[in-house]
Amino acid sequence: MRTDDFVAVDMHVAFPFFNIAVPLRPVVDASDPMLEAISEFFEPDDDDTPFLVYSATPMPWIADRGWTLMGHPPFMLRPADPAEVPTPDGLEIVEVRDAVALEQFDATMVEAYPVPELAGRRTFRPGLLDLEGWHMFLGILDGKPVGTAAAHVTSTLVDVEWISTHPRARGKRIGEALTWAATLATPSCPPC
Repeated sequence: MRTDDFVAVDMHVAFPFFNIAVPLRPVVDASDPMLEAISEFFEPDDDDTPFLVYSATPMPWIADRGWTLMGHPPFMLRPADPAEVPTPDGLEIVEVRDAVALEQFDATMVEAYPVPELAGRRTFRPGLLDLEGWHMFLGILDGKPVGTAAAHVTSTLVDVEWISTHPRARGKRIGEALTWAATLATPSCPPC
C-alpha cells in the first residue's frame, strides 16, 4: 500500500520485520491521522500478527495506542572507501545463487538470528534471486552454515539486511565478515 503519508506491506507473517510501514514524513503528534491509517492497514487478524513502523525521525509517545518502542535501528552512511574486512579462520562466504543455497540461507537465518516464529516456513522464494540488486550471502564454517547477510543495491544506496550468526559461531567476527560481504556487494556503491 502506498499513500501520500506512508508505504506499507503486510505479509501476515509472525515476524514483524516482514510487516512494516514507513512514514514518508515526520510524525510529530500521537494524534496524527497517519498513525490511525497505519493501524487500520494492519488491522488485527486471528494471529495478532505484529508489525513495525520504520521512522527516520523520532516518533511521538505511542504507548497509548498499545504500541511499544522496539528501538532505533541505525541508519549509517559509509563512503565508498577501502575497508578492513576480517577473515575469520575457516569461514567461507558464498553468494546465494540457486534454490538449494537459498533454502540453506532461509533455514540458517531462522535458526541463527533467531526467528523461531518462522521455523518450518519457507521465508525466501527462488524468485528473489532474480530481482535486480539483491545479493545474499551464506557463511559456512567447518562445512556447516552458521550465518547470513544480504544487501539490496540501488542507484543511491546499499541496504544491508538479515545479518545473523549462529550462537555456536559467535565471538569469531563472523557477523562482521558477513556484514562486510553485504556492504561491499557492489564495491563501487554508493554512488552506483
